[in-house]
Amino acid sequence: MGKAFLAQDLTVEDASLVPDTCWYARSPKIRSPRPAHIEFKVGQVVEFTTKGYRGIVFGWDAKPHLGYDYELQVPEKYVDQDENVDSPCYMVMCDSVDAGADCVTYYVPQDQLKPSTCAVRNSYFDHFFYDEYIVETQCFKLKDMLRDRYPLDW
Repeated sequence: MGKAFLAQDLTVEDASLVPDTCWYARSPKIRSPRPAHIEFKVGQVVEFTTKGYRGIVFGWDAKPHLGYDYELQVPEKYVDQDENVDSPCYMVMCDSVDAGADCVTYYVPQDQLKPSTCAVRNSYFDHFFYDEYIVETQCFKLKDMLRDRYPLDW
């Protein structure tokens, strides 16, 4: 059986050995340059157009990396894979009240999100963001790990 690991414990070199389909926008690979078709920034508050959940973006992929467990993360009724095959996807940390539980995350196609300005409550928040909202960027201030991975998002 393979050894369990946390993404933040891997070096970029080690992470390059892990297939992209395993990460769902959480890869430690540096996302630069930032493609023009990426609409949302890491740290930005968003709302799901399908569920009404609020959340905060904490990762993105320029195109989806759909692994074997994708169906387990996102119910089929919310995602039309043919329609979203080239759409950017975002890892979104959901508001704990909206999702009915804490620490809920979803990998969501861009066209199923819209900007929001509501507060988001999630116990993961402090791991990735400072409690400082930057009006100019409409994003929460990123902690070093995310700033290093998404240098053009802040």
